[in-house]
Amino acid sequence: SDVCSSDLDVSVVLSDRSVDYTTIQKVTLDINENMHDLATITFSGLIPKGVTDYIGAPVYISIAINENRYVEFHGYVSFIEPLMVTRAGLINNSPIQQATATCMGASFTMTSKKNRTWDNITVPQLVRKVADTYNYSFAVPADTFTWKRLLQNGKSDWEFLKDVCLDSGYYLTTSNTHIHVYN
Repeated sequence: SDVCSSDLDVSVVLSDRSVDYTTIQKVTLDINENMHDLATITFSGLIPKGVTDYIGAPVYISIAINENRYVEFHGYVSFIEPLMVTRAGLINNSPIQQATATCMGASFTMTSKKNRTWDNITVPQLVRKVADTYNYSFAVPADTFTWKRLLQNGKSDWEFLKDVCLDSGYYLTTSNTHIHVYN
């Protein structure tokens, strides 16, 4: 069923500070399997300093439909696109009438390219090692199939883990800092 935006309880925390709800025009979350989570936040009247200072800042978004149904997003601001129209004047005492912050989910920290060899490893062992590297929790099915050797050539931990899971018949999602592998 459709949910009216007035029925939602939306909370946005940026750089450990709650954002004034009245400055938020729109929040979107894109959460899919085998992909990094993505959020966009469109602000009215963002302070000019925020266009550069918020890049890389931690962001938390919670959208509650009711007390039993909610979605959370943990991530980082990747970039901010400001919109300024001189003749439109100031909004919230800012010359930036609108700004859209694009935020990547916490799994985005797993994007550094690496070259490694993994010998005699199962999917659960691989998931555990990657999760431990980033201090993530995880859930993975018990699977005893052992790969003799896996080569991680110029792939990020995220790409590599996703590819190994798909090759093994599994799907991969991350929610906040939790890796979930399932079939």
